[in-house]
Amino acid sequence: MIRALLLAASLLAPLPALASVFEHPADAAELARTLAPATAALASAQSLHGRYRQTKQLAGLPAPLVSEGDFLFARALGIAWRTDKPFAAELLITPDALIQRSATGEQRIDAATQPAVRAIAQVFFAVFALDFGRLSATFEPYAMGEGDGRWVLGLLPRERLGALESIEIRGDTSVTQVILREQGGDSTRIDLTQTRISAALAEHDRARFERR
Repeated sequence: MIRALLLAASLLAPLPALASVFEHPADAAELARTLAPATAALASAQSLHGRYRQTKQLAGLPAPLVSEGDFLFARALGIAWRTDKPFAAELLITPDALIQRSATGEQRIDAATQPAVRAIAQVFFAVFALDFGRLSATFEPYAMGEGDGRWVLGLLPRERLGALESIEIRGDTSVTQVILREQGGDSTRIDLTQTRISAALAEHDRARFERR
């Protein structure tokens, strides 16, 4: 199901090797201390907006697949990934479904029929909100500071979670990069830029999550 989140097409440099963050197990106190710059900024956030660039490296392919667009994290509602390159499309991750919209129509996968959808949603919500409780219930956490308020968080699944092998998250006052590594050598890097944090959710943003 991780692949259902990934849109494709172009070229970028390969992903870095597994970071040394996984040499630094972190308890709740260490997580709170290391990620303090981000948790303070996100405490009252109801929405995050920004740009993203996603690079998907498939084992056996010489060049990665790349997509770009904007993202919206709406607390309690979901995450919207709107792609503008290489083609226009939108992927919504909500607690109840994965919804992909494009010029050809809408495709929906409900959590009621595919329980993995709910797991994917919970993971992404927890990553964007840095919800330590939810993350620690599913993953073994690792963390380290990188100086100047920057940090890196590593997550290893406590139990099998599809093909997912690890998650690596970097940030400062918000998440700036997420790397998903899968068994078999596939990996995905999502770089987040121009992030704007808001204490309110605009009505036009709320409407993006309504059924059409």
